[in-house]
Amino acid sequence: MKRKLLVGLSMVMLLSFAGCSGESGEEEKSEQITIMNIDENVNPAGVFPIVKEPITLKIMVAQQATVEDITTNAFTKHLEEKTGINIEWQVVSQTSAGEKLNVMLATGSELPDIFLGFDVNMSQQMVFGKDQGLFVNIEPYLEEYAPNIVDVFDSSEIFEAVSKTPDDQLYAISGIEETYHVKFQEKAWIREDYLEALDMELPVTTDDFKELLIAIRDNDPNGNGKKDEIPFVGAATGWSTNVLPFVMSAFIPYYEFDGNIAEEISFTVVDGKIEVAFDKDAYKQGLQYMNELVEEGLLDPVSFTQDQKQLKTLTGNEANYVGVITAGAPGAGVNGVENQMEWTALAPLEGPSGEKYTRYVPLSPMLGRYIITHECTNVAAAVRLADYLMSKQGTLESSMGKEGVDWKYNNDPAKLGLNGQMAVYERINSFGKVQNENWAKIAPLNLMDDFRNGQMAIGGDLDIEQKLYDESKEKYAPANEERFLLPVAISEDDMNEFVDITAGLETYLSQVIPEFIMGTREFDKWDDHIKMIENMGVDRLEEIINESYKAQYGDIGIK
Repeated sequence: MKRKLLVGLSMVMLLSFAGCSGESGEEEKSEQITIMNIDENVNPAGVFPIVKEPITLKIMVAQQATVEDITTNAFTKHLEEKTGINIEWQVVSQTSAGEKLNVMLATGSELPDIFLGFDVNMSQQMVFGKDQGLFVNIEPYLEEYAPNIVDVFDSSEIFEAVSKTPDDQLYAISGIEETYHVKFQEKAWIREDYLEALDMELPVTTDDFKELLIAIRDNDPNGNGKKDEIPFVGAATGWSTNVLPFVMSAFIPYYEFDGNIAEEISFTVVDGKIEVAFDKDAYKQGLQYMNELVEEGLLDPVSFTQDQKQLKTLTGNEANYVGVITAGAPGAGVNGVENQMEWTALAPLEGPSGEKYTRYVPLSPMLGRYIITHECTNVAAAVRLADYLMSKQGTLESSMGKEGVDWKYNNDPAKLGLNGQMAVYERINSFGKVQNENWAKIAPLNLMDDFRNGQMAIGGDLDIEQKLYDESKEKYAPANEERFLLPVAISEDDMNEFVDITAGLETYLSQVIPEFIMGTREFDKWDDHIKMIENMGVDRLEEIINESYKAQYGDIGIK
């Protein structure tokens, strides 16, 4: 059974879309624009140029910070020459892109042929595609014009589910980048020189972890003769810099729904049913453990108020007085590759139950990256253009630049990729600098697991990507490679109720959970906490989540 994904509406989007539901005649309009008309000017899939006679497509793009000028970009010129399609650009800044998109969609006028790089979420696709008819349903064009996109869908049921509406319509071409270490995001890291100074091994259990933190607090591992070390710290903002998920996973299988439910609202699975985690006794145990760490000076309370920049300021101090941080990768909490290489990952901790667990994210798609609007009179050509961008060749060219100059295919069996197999390609120029040779990562990319992790490892002492791959495979994958929850689909009928409940819980939990941890709220108030969340509709939330998830995925990922 094919399973689909619908990312739910946020409260802001729900308010933005008020009054935008379909009127009479719109259903007929939507039906008309999804009917494929074979364009005699468009060459068959795989034949270039894409068009026999040149055409122009108007593309509105959200400018990337590392792209100097997309209108004069070398890849843009190469793409136009290869395809026969002239691009008329309308460039907007990243900071104003969301606002610009909402205004244009609300009025429905002066739309470009294509939106590129706006990451239009599934809720917007449903409202402005299916309901309003502003976006073209690309599904009927796939078999004729998009073999690369079809191949990606055939290779990843989850990616197809993420990309299409529940009724199998496709209003956007999304990208896929399966970076291995991103599949295991809830990591903790310790300075290797601290372990050496303390002559200690990496902790296995929560008791071991506490002993390690005590040793950092009491035994001067930075060697400056002072007890100035911060044993354990995180940040309220930053990629997985929140300390709670890493610690809590030792007490209860801990899930977050990426995309449409705030991270404060955590879930678990009990007997095949999705339930909230924050009313469970095991969750309470985790909070009590973290409270002990705070009370004993082992976990710095600033973890719940400081931002990522402040965390990096702490770790960048010359005294090297931070011992352990939480972060998806060291770079989220430590500046400079040389400094990041000095940290090693802690494996997921074994808790009181004797089990260990880490949250597994099977896929990190770039949703809604390429949208064709109803203004486009050359839909088949626009689909073929997207399909080329989703080819492996197009992916490498758009994200890296010219073959032989910025990257090259590898034919040497001795050169290995991050995954330890023969490398597929080698990057010649570094990523992240301002340049005008490629589009960075603005196009829909086809970087599936074997291809993404087939990038040649640079080797040496500064290969942070290889370190992240190896640490994830060795320490995190064994704790979970099969249990996960996909982003949940919420029906239009349940959306208002869903938004009301989750908005209230987000506000409440963001205040109460840190209070339990820091000791400003006593644990004898736990029953009051349970009553409060019951009154806020947590039972109804669980009902909506389970009904929606089962309808879309069955029991996939739930164990």
